[in-house]
Amino acid sequence: MGVLTLNELTFDLWRSITRQYIEDPISHVYLMYTLIYELENVEAYFYAGDCVEGYLVVWRGKDYTSVFLNGCSSKLLYYLPTDENMIIRVSRELLSEAIALLEDRGNVRVEHFLDMTVSFREFRPYKPEEAVKLSVKHLPSFLQLKRMQYGGISEERAREILVKRRYYGCFNEDVLVSYACSYFKTPEVWVIGDVFTHPDHRGRGYAKIVTSAITRDAVSSGAKALLHVRSDNKPALKVYRRLGYKEVREQYWLIYTPRREKLFKG
Repeated sequence: MGVLTLNELTFDLWRSITRQYIEDPISHVYLMYTLIYELENVEAYFYAGDCVEGYLVVWRGKDYTSVFLNGCSSKLLYYLPTDENMIIRVSRELLSEAIALLEDRGNVRVEHFLDMTVSFREFRPYKPEEAVKLSVKHLPSFLQLKRMQYGGISEERAREILVKRRYYGCFNEDVLVSYACSYFKTPEVWVIGDVFTHPDHRGRGYAKIVTSAITRDAVSSGAKALLHVRSDNKPALKVYRRLGYKEVREQYWLIYTPRREKLFKG
């Protein structure tokens, strides 16, 4: 067994990766998506012998670096780019070792998430027809709500997000007050997220409507819808469960910031 890069994978090992995904697309959807659609932005390392038994994928997106760490080999930890801000999704087997390594080099916050899924048969829609599929013509409203959510996002970046992802929104008197999207999709899994409602309009069912709309599209295509929710976010859990989502596993995310050494002159 050893660690291999993308360029070192044989046909048989590629077949092993594909077989892993087919057997458990929920667990390996990020691996498959990035290797197919984001290869130019990805570094990947595989712990492999006759088959792939673990991997580390570094996906450098426009907004942050995401890392997906699967398996139980601690050898993969040493390929973490510890000089970068990262969001790391890590398997339970490597959680303690990953935290110890990162704490030695920066600041780490551990967040506990639940992965939830729903299929066509389980889905219980809630007024999806009241949501509007967003497009570039909605950019001014989208930008305004996005800036409330995240702060100083540029118009160019908001446009790019709106075009690349599938968003549904709810309006109140022509003002966009809530949205949800699919970050990306494969034939087997759509990843649902970025569910946000204006603070002045919460508690009125808008989040349930927009999540219902994008979930409807996912399950109608024959895929499962997958979303991640903090385990302590009780309002969101209540919404998703009412739509038919069920918890399938616990997941730990590490929010990492490298320690910057201070430079002194003189």
